Amino acid sequence: MTRLLRVGLAFAIGVALAAPVLAEPRIQLKVPPFPSGTFPNFSSVTLPSSGYAALEIWVEDALAAIQVSTARIRLNEMPMTPFVAINPLPGGVRVIIKLGVTLSPEYSLRKDSENVLTFEATDTTKVAYHARFYLTIDPAASVPRLAAMRRASTPEVVAPTVKLPPEVKFTSTWPTRTHDTTAVLVADVSDAEGLTRVVIEVNGKDVEEIQLENERPVRKRDGFIARGSLPGEVVGDSRHLTISVPIQLPKNIIVVAIRAENALGLRTRIDRVITRD
Repeated sequence: MTRLLRVGLAFAIGVALAAPVLAEPRIQLKVPPFPSGTFPNFSSVTLPSSGYAALEIWVEDALAAIQVSTARIRLNEMPMTPFVAINPLPGGVRVIIKLGVTLSPEYSLRKDSENVLTFEATDTTKVAYHARFYLTIDPAASVPRLAAMRRASTPEVVAPTVKLPPEVKFTSTWPTRTHDTTAVLVADVSDAEGLTRVVIEVNGKDVEEIQLENERPVRKRDGFIARGSLPGEVVGDSRHLTISVPIQLPKNIIVVAIRAENALGLRTRIDRVITRD
């Protein structure tokens, strides 16, 4: 092995060893001041009746910075917002749930039945984090411990939902060449989030606009509602429109396009090309 090859190999190994290892997100329940009071997500935990003033949920090695404003903590479905403090950490957050602050039983651990403590939040990339802990008070217990019962876990880190743009389909057959001066444009436009605007253009110029108002299509020319009825028809609602309108074809190459926009601001544009002899 040549000296140059040995140096190159050593450099490659050094870079590989120096590269950071990406850790998986981790969510745990901690019961201070007990040294062994740390439990993984979705655990069933038996707690002593005293000896701690708060419970803590730690999120570590998050994929991005947790947005504190999105954090929601509930005890038995009751929002615990007045009694929660959230401290940002490098790569996560520390959530402190104070107990015994109020005499109201709704904000306290029930001693005669199982309690469910839940946490949810999103990070700056819209990834969602979920945690759930099942807590039971045992007056005979001196330290927190895992209960024998096991719970089915659900995904604790959920990727953001992918939102799709509107779907536009030409349903009429377009020839590549024609002698006609008009052609009937037939298309279907649909969107799960709700359409807000559909535009028909010819050679880059808008010739008709369809706006959805109170779930009904309103056809416009040059930004104004036409005084009389426009040729063709547009039927449907914000979820699905069927368009059938005649298009004037100028000479030479013609590009007829449909642009659609939904309530989330997502857009789609498709076109067809036809040459008029």
